[in-house]
This record gives sequence, C-alpha cells and structure tokens, in this order.
Amino acid sequence: SLAVARRVAPQAQTLAVITRGFVGAKRNPAAGAVWGFWRAAATELPSCVVRLVDVDENTSPSQTILAAMHDDSSESEERAWINGRLLQPLLKPLVSRWRPRGSFRGTTHVITGASGGLGTELATRLARAGAAKLVLVSRRAPPRIEAVGSDIEVECVACDVSVEADVRSLFDNLTFSPDAIWHLAGVVDDGAVATVSVDRFEKVLAPKVDGTELLARCAPATTKVV
Repeated sequence: SLAVARRVAPQAQTLAVITRGFVGAKRNPAAGAVWGFWRAAATELPSCVVRLVDVDENTSPSQTILAAMHDDSSESEERAWINGRLLQPLLKPLVSRWRPRGSFRGTTHVITGASGGLGTELATRLARAGAAKLVLVSRRAPPRIEAVGSDIEVECVACDVSVEADVRSLFDNLTFSPDAIWHLAGVVDDGAVATVSVDRFEKVLAPKVDGTELLARCAPATTKVV
C-alpha cells in the first residue's frame, strides 16, 4: 500500500483498493489496516479518486474492480459487496446516549494499552460498573490506577502484544479465563505518506494488526476480543 500510494496513485485518476473480509461478521484486521491507511492517504492525493471496496468469498475481485472503476453513482468512495448485495456507509443521528447491554458485575477483563488515557478511562468505567478483576497490560507494566478504587482486584502486566511469546506468556500466567479483552494498545508516529519510512509504518501497524491476530489466536476460546 505504501509503495502504491507513493508511485502509482499520484499518476492515476481513479484507484480501486479491493480487500476481502473487512465488512461482515468476521473482521480481518489486516484488511482493516488497509482501509485505515487509504482513508488517510486519500487526503494527501487530491488528484486521485481512491475507492475502497470490500468483497466476501463469493465475489470475484476482477468484476468488482471493473465495477468500482466506472461507478460514479454514490457520493461515498467506500462500498462493500456482501452476499451479492452492494452496501454503502450511512450516517444516522444518535437519538439516545449509548449504554452497555447487560451487566459487568462480577466480570473479569484484560485491557491492553492500559497505561494510556483511554485505558485508564475504560478501567475506571468497568470498575464502576461492577467488574471483579482487571488485568492492565502495557509494554511496560502500568502503575496501579488509583481512580479504579479499592473494591476491585487489579493486576499490572508488562507485555508487548505484537510479540507472540509475550502474548502466550500473558495467557499462560492468568489464573482465570477473562470475559473480555479490550485491545487499546497502539503506537503514535504520525507522518506524511510521501516521507514516512517503512520502519515507522511497520512500528505503528504492529500492535494493531499483529496484536489483534495474536490476541484472537492465543486467548481462550470463550473470551471476546474487542
């Protein structure tokens, strides 16, 4: 994607990026990373129309490419072909404040990227909702979050979620099967498509793409990965 964005896209009028498995019940984290990259790259390519198209296993990518290159009927440059149906994004007004379904009382959770602001906020909210135990994970063991309170068991673990040995060790040493894993780990290293190095690019993708796949592979089968 990085090479195409630098060498091909600036010379093209329309570029169709086809992925498989981003939209639908089973999400492919690698396809999601491709969409995220091209959403950002498109803002730096004003002379090229970037069309993002996701297909399922029943759709021919070659036919999809031809259709995407010549279809100007939609205001959105994002679409998906799932079970023979064309899907397009649609924004709807939020009519009420979101509230979690069910109860978190007595539940156990693993939070990656727990030392960041989002991880701290999530840990606090889960504790207030009645969670029984939190495992806070970061590349360097995060300090105990005092805002969580004293009525909940909190364990802090150092783990790089992009390293398979670290992830396997994390789950091997857990004494319980968590109800959910909240994957918030990430690396911020902003840069323009034209100048960002491959090393920086891989460093940012590692915790999100590799980390997601490793967590899904190594976690207990009954655990939900969010």
